[in-house]
Amino acid sequence: MQRRPVFAGLVPSNSQGVQFPLFAHVRLVKRRMEVLRKYFICRWTDRVAGGSDGVLGLRLIALVIALVYAPLSADAHDRDVKVRFKPGAISSTIKDRIKGYDVVRYRVGANSGQVMSILFSPNVPACYFNVTPPGADEAIFNGSGAGNEFSASLEASGDYIVTAYLMRNEARRGKTCTYSITFEISG
Repeated sequence: MQRRPVFAGLVPSNSQGVQFPLFAHVRLVKRRMEVLRKYFICRWTDRVAGGSDGVLGLRLIALVIALVYAPLSADAHDRDVKVRFKPGAISSTIKDRIKGYDVVRYRVGANSGQVMSILFSPNVPACYFNVTPPGADEAIFNGSGAGNEFSASLEASGDYIVTAYLMRNEARRGKTCTYSITFEISG
């Protein structure tokens, strides 16, 4: 007995092989797609689940899709924190943590000509911070490429945004990063 190829007959045609416009045979195409869907689900469940139950296959496919798209729908918690210095102090240290896709944005007010230094001490190697000047869209410092220390003479006055985050590979795994970050402004 010769097996018929799975994809045979996907293009609507009559018994002589004459092809017809697709819109004229929507029902035929739907029927053939249903056959293909059932075929692939049964084949997949035979190999993966050890059975031929199409419902089990659908459940497994739904589970796989849910696991793949879970990080996209996960609730990332973005927080904004205003950094405050004690009267007369030039530095402030904050101990904090982020998990997964969480992001913490620290707002540090400074004037042009001052020197800002930041020391970031995470417990996870893939935990970094970026520094963005007031009104800018791009960071002037990217910790994933430059390390955990930043120091620069500031060119603009206003709130600098310091963003703490986990790299995507660790965030996807739901890792937690506990860190301390020290801000120092002098001049």
